[in-house]
Amino acid sequence: MKLFIKLKDTIERNNLESRPQIIFNCDESGFQTDVGIQQILCRKGSRNPHKVGGSVTKSTYTVLVYCNAIGDYLPLYVNYKGLHFYSNWCQNGPKDVVYNCSPSGWMESSQFANWLENVFIKHTTKLEGPKLLIFDAHNSHLTIPLIEMACANNIELFCLPAHTSHVLQPLDVRVFKSVKNARRNVLKDYIVILDAKM
Repeated sequence: MKLFIKLKDTIERNNLESRPQIIFNCDESGFQTDVGIQQILCRKGSRNPHKVGGSVTKSTYTVLVYCNAIGDYLPLYVNYKGLHFYSNWCQNGPKDVVYNCSPSGWMESSQFANWLENVFIKHTTKLEGPKLLIFDAHNSHLTIPLIEMACANNIELFCLPAHTSHVLQPLDVRVFKSVKNARRNVLKDYIVILDAKM
């Protein structure tokens, strides 16, 4: 309950009640490069098998999405796994996507700061007044340079409590869940087609 009171106070303090177009939410999620092994591991004769064995060769990349409170989505930010970035990684991708890389493929502090500077600030700089950015409080997000950059660009940072994004994070609950389910089905269909051709 305290979270919603703090959010209400933040919105009122910045006079954003009638300006939902400058209230933003961002979230990222990891995607695997394969669909995983399609085998069920269970004891012989089990009536309700449910565990799916995963692949050990998976590589992760991260997609960061952000939108404002009226539902306008801004350019995606895709972070691949790699020590060096290769231009062929961004061929035939969606328009206006910004690409980067990290050794793990996960969003680390330098990638999040890069997103804030080169995507968020770039696309919101013409909006007058303070901007509110709501995101989860992962330790890779908050650094002193990032906070200083946000302050210098009139961006109020509002962190959701850790380990609550599965319930409170709108992009996690509505967008990424649907996208991942659809993507999983497309990959499974693609693998079936490939197997049939062999």
